[in-house]
Amino acid sequence: MSDEHQCRRSKTRREVLTGVGGVTAGITLSGTVAGIARPRSADDAGQQQRDSAAAEGDDHQREIASIVEDLLEDADVPGAAVAVVVDDEVVLSEGYGLADSETGLPAEPTTPFRIASVSKPVVCTAIAELIARGNLDPETPVQEYIDNGLVNWDEPVTLANLAAHTGGFEATNHNMWFPSPEDVGPLPEHLDPMPAQVRSPGTLGSYSNHGIALAGQSLAEAAGDPFAEAMAAVLFEPAGMETSSFAQPLPSAIDEVHATGEGGIGAAGRFGGLGISPAGAMSASATDMARFMLLHLNEGRLDGEQVLDPAAIDHSHQQWFTHHEAISGMAFGFAESRHGDTRVLRHDGASPASGFTSELRLAPEHDIGVFTAYNDNGLELDLADTVVEALLPDPSHESPNPSDPHRAEELPGSYRSIRHGTQAHDSLFTTTLNAPSIDVALADDGALLVDDGGGATRWVEIEPLVFEREDGSDRLAFGEDDDGELSQLFLGGTPSAFVETSWYQSTTLHGGALIGSLFGLGWAYNEYKPDRNREESRREWLASTRSDPDRLSSLMAHLGSGTFLAFLLLLLGYMTVGQTQYLVGYLTDPSSAFLLAYALPVIGVATTVGTVALALYTLLTRCWSPRRQLLYTLTALVLLGTATFLWYWNLLLL
Repeated sequence: MSDEHQCRRSKTRREVLTGVGGVTAGITLSGTVAGIARPRSADDAGQQQRDSAAAEGDDHQREIASIVEDLLEDADVPGAAVAVVVDDEVVLSEGYGLADSETGLPAEPTTPFRIASVSKPVVCTAIAELIARGNLDPETPVQEYIDNGLVNWDEPVTLANLAAHTGGFEATNHNMWFPSPEDVGPLPEHLDPMPAQVRSPGTLGSYSNHGIALAGQSLAEAAGDPFAEAMAAVLFEPAGMETSSFAQPLPSAIDEVHATGEGGIGAAGRFGGLGISPAGAMSASATDMARFMLLHLNEGRLDGEQVLDPAAIDHSHQQWFTHHEAISGMAFGFAESRHGDTRVLRHDGASPASGFTSELRLAPEHDIGVFTAYNDNGLELDLADTVVEALLPDPSHESPNPSDPHRAEELPGSYRSIRHGTQAHDSLFTTTLNAPSIDVALADDGALLVDDGGGATRWVEIEPLVFEREDGSDRLAFGEDDDGELSQLFLGGTPSAFVETSWYQSTTLHGGALIGSLFGLGWAYNEYKPDRNREESRREWLASTRSDPDRLSSLMAHLGSGTFLAFLLLLLGYMTVGQTQYLVGYLTDPSSAFLLAYALPVIGVATTVGTVALALYTLLTRCWSPRRQLLYTLTALVLLGTATFLWYWNLLLL
């Protein structure tokens, strides 16, 4: 960016909204004028009017580009790709900043960015096309399409379940990230085994990368090609999306000009590989994503040709699941949200191992689409929302006065997203600890106070157990479990349900247990250091220890506490130093050293059994003083508690 641009005063959000609103009016006007058929014999005044309107349209395009640049400057991102579509016209398709900070390569409209989870609605659009052709059926169990042992659950899962994230799978990052795209094999290899099915399909939503990947494999089977080639044949080539690909590694023509993600795990800063590629391995440019949005806003037509079946677009936009009829739900690969009375289809993407963030918004009722991608991970810029909200009519909102809600005494509590693991090895570190949570309380006037970690907001009941945010159109609802208890919370437009946590599921409890274990193990390790006479050889000492309960008990406690302590510190250190490396090294391609580390909890469990047995033996024989017996019993309980903690979180065995 030039010095002149960097010195420009940043716009406030209100100024941005006002500016884009002005742009909208101009865009609509220029589009209307350009769409009127006029005879060649129009007078000079008419021609001058048309020229003026065209110039005004160019001014508006420059203005919206300026607004986008200001927002990007405030966020201090290395580079970005932005596309805006209004009324079947590409208003903006541009690259900003640098595609590669080290080489200084500028971002262009045709510069490919990794679009992370925005890949999912693209995949589902291709699936919808095959549904429209009759090659796939959304309500047919996917085992009808996949016959290679991947699908072996008790309850059948359909493409409609997978596209709406209601397949019932637990969350895991297993088999996802690889150090390099060259390490990625065929998609079925990385889907085997699939995550455990922990709830009945179609009951509760839980965002699932593996579920979308399985849907992508269904597409590949129906098309008769590997997944990346099937996507190219069904969607990218017919739509003229020349810089779009799921291939790993990418074709050289795309790879050579591809943006580099900040914090990627690949060599020289490039991104790594994604085993379950349909979940987020797509690369695309602003130019290509503008064409993708035009397909959705123009019933599958592009450049005057019918590229996709109109029924495919209908399938994509149809609501396929909602937790409650009064709140937004899930379309086919898109999440729904509301801006006043306007329905918005949306999806975000963020890739910690690739270093990219992306956003996609469609408002089909108003023919508006916005796409953004940044080569900076975890960015919460909300540029797409800002532009869409400004382009849409101002919503009229009148929130009712608060009153005592139905079943008020059952509503307060702590609710956690069900998108977490229960049986996978990364249940604790990469899913449960990262699962969003919501605390609910009641205000004195009957309003609901909802805190998702960013401060409490007020919600008012608009119908039994359905609440609307006082300062907007967002809605939430409560649901009953099988026992009739109000233990479920549903946020409109959020794929995953929230469930009230039980006392034994509290992260505070488990965090306290972990800290207590670390202190207890450290004390026991120091307390029961083996005391060997200098005259004794190590062999003599071990031989005598086997027949001496005092020495054997100390050895068991020391060895058990030491191995458990070393394992926990290793695991915590691995996560603290680099979570991205943990995702790759532990969950996908564990090194020999990491595999060897899992001998530690095995030794810990064995010595725990011995310590507990010795504690019971000495207690029954009363051969120790009360003080020694108490301390050793406490040590046995610390070891037993640590083993239980590791078992609960599936960390005893790799």
